[in-house]
Amino acid sequence: MFETIKQKNRTGPVPRRTDLETTLCEAIRSKTRIRLHYKNEGHFRTFEPYIIYESAGRILVAGVQIKDDSRTLSTSGWREFEVDWVNTILRIRETFRPDPEFSPFKAKFGTNVICVVDRI
Repeated sequence: MFETIKQKNRTGPVPRRTDLETTLCEAIRSKTRIRLHYKNEGHFRTFEPYIIYESAGRILVAGVQIKDDSRTLSTSGWREFEVDWVNTILRIRETFRPDPEFSPFKAKFGTNVICVVDRI
């Protein structure tokens, strides 16, 4: 039911997390919601990943956050997370419909798109 990938604690330069990028791209292509644990926060977020891209030497995943387990009020909305700060990804068996207004051609994504959701 779940696929879990955990990031190990480390010091020094941060290498690319191709294992996490691969899992995120699979979720993006299959339009599957994920739950991610970010920056040792102690809770999970339910997230619909739309795009992975590079900006200023950082790899980011952007999409719609559906829920933040640490908050009782609604926390949905567009969010971006640095992939190297993600500790755990759980792929859940819920699919999503991408927002037809989403465009991977925004200037902020530039030409550095690694993976993007198909809006169809």
